[in-house]
Parts: sequence; structure tokens; C-alpha cells
Amino acid sequence: MNIINRVLGKARRIILRPHVAMRPGRELNVDSIELNKINNQYGDWFVHPCVRYIPEGFVGHKWWMVVTPYPNYNSKMENPLLYYGDGNTDVPPTDWVLVGVVQDTHKEGYNADGNIFFDGNKLWIFWKESDTINTRKESGFKNMMGCCYDGKTFSKPRVFCHNPNDKSMYLAAPVVIKIGSKIQCLGVFSPIMNDIAKGKEYMFPRSIAVFSLSDNDLERGEFVFDKVVEQKYFKGCDFWHIDAFSYNGRYYCVETPINGEYVILGESVDGYSYNFFRKPLLHAHGYRPTPYLYKASGVVVGDKFYLFYPSKLKDGKRVHIFCSSMSMERLLKKI
Repeated sequence: MNIINRVLGKARRIILRPHVAMRPGRELNVDSIELNKINNQYGDWFVHPCVRYIPEGFVGHKWWMVVTPYPNYNSKMENPLLYYGDGNTDVPPTDWVLVGVVQDTHKEGYNADGNIFFDGNKLWIFWKESDTINTRKESGFKNMMGCCYDGKTFSKPRVFCHNPNDKSMYLAAPVVIKIGSKIQCLGVFSPIMNDIAKGKEYMFPRSIAVFSLSDNDLERGEFVFDKVVEQKYFKGCDFWHIDAFSYNGRYYCVETPINGEYVILGESVDGYSYNFFRKPLLHAHGYRPTPYLYKASGVVVGDKFYLFYPSKLKDGKRVHIFCSSMSMERLLKKI
């Protein structure tokens, strides 16, 4: 009977688990002990990872990550945190060391969606600021803020990208990336539809908004709205959180929907218009330890693709960052 139950259990897992390209990854140890010495409300719950690999290293470290805490779904604590990891190889380390809190909690509103960009000299950290006193002074209710880290201190945060002067637009998950010779910002663009009769707002994530950096200068410039580019993704895809990277002359984008059901990959020739593959990289159904996925980040080192993503632990009370890996060439053939 035990053998039969084991066989049936395995069969059920195979049926319930969709066909995916990658296996669930290993759990990373993102230090929360030092973090909670700063503020014990941060807890042990991390989302919105953005990971970058710097081959030559920056202040002695090759692996850098920004995450935001999200203890018990408390958006007030979604402050960008900077970490580094020391691996002696090109493989992402398991242990990550806290550098510091990039931006503290606002009296009103919150932070989210951190992003990292290395310009060859300084490490730039960007994040979305939502419904704060600063953003209310402008027509939009969300801005992309940013500062740089020189290895010792963070510069004073400033606005790098204003939400377009149109409240029918919603901008999320900003990603700063070099496309050709230009430093640009990509963000999820959603037109907002108002249902006056029901007194509700509905957001329809559809496309990527492109912002160009004035004078290509991060020290003094700002990202100015350029265009909206429609994306090619399958019917039913709930376009939401993204990250982008380049590999072998092409650009790639990882995307996670609002419901956290899966992570998919898109490919682009120009860096703006992505064709998303239907087969997920990962899918929440049948996933272990629990069926929960959120905003992911992608990095390629050599030919190895690393996918970083948050997932709930078995106790259901904490969310940690995990890392899956696979040969990029094999992955592209598989999906």
C-alpha cells in the first residue's frame, strides 16, 4: 500500500506540475540579523531582487544585489537594501552581506522595485517611490528615485525618472540597462481605466515604456519619456514585474505576473520589443517549498544563466530569495 501511495503521489505531482524549463533552485542566505539590528520591523521576508555580476569586481566584490523587505505584506517596509556576495568563482554565493539601507521609510507612501546599474566606476541603485510627499508635488504619483554607492557611502537620493504627466499611466518595475551605447530605463506601462459607476480603477499591464537618459549622463541627467512599445506575449499573460539583461548580442527580459503563477523569458533584437516564450522558466504549481513566485532577476555569466526569485518557505511566514541555473544555450533550445 505504501508503494502504491508513493507511486500515485508522484503521478499526481507530475500531472499538476506544468512543463517548465528550469528546476527549482537553492535558497540564498540574505542576512537579516544585521538588518533587524537597524530596525526589527524588517523581519525575514525579502522580495524584488535585482542581482548584477561585475567581472572586474567593485570595491573587491563581484556579486551585488538589491532587495526590499516585505514583512507580512507591509509595504511601508519596502525599502531598498544593498547586499554583496563573495564567491571565489563565477557562481553566485550562498551568503549575502548587508551593506546598508539605501532609502528609509517615508512618513507617507512607500518604496519598491529596486534596480542596480554599474557604470564602470560607481554602483547606481534605483527604486520606485510611490504616493509619497515628494511624488504628490508632481502630476504623477510614482517616480523612479536613485543614488550611487562609491564603496563607502550612498549619495543623496534624487528623482531620475518622473512618471509621465498623465495619471492614466502607471509605471512599475523600472530597469536601467545599456542598449547599444545608450543608458535607458525600461518600465512596465499600464493604462488605467476608471469605472466611474463602480468607483474603481482597473490597471491593464500591456507594454514597456522606454525612457532615455539626457546626455547619457547619470551624474546630472534624467530619464525622459521616449515611447511605449507593445510586447509579444501569449494570451492570458498578466504582464507585471520585469528585469532585463543582454547576452550574445541580444536582449532578454524575465517577467512575473501579479498572481505570482510563473516566470517567463522574452527575447529581443533591439532591446525594446520582446517576444516572450510560452514555456515558463518556473511555475508555481507543483513548486517547492510553496506555490509562490514573485519579481525575478536574470544574470548570465559566461554561458550560465542564473535566475533569482523570491519564494515562501515551508512555514508560510517568510519569503527568501532562491537561485536556479542552467546553460543559456540549452535553455534557449528548451523553451
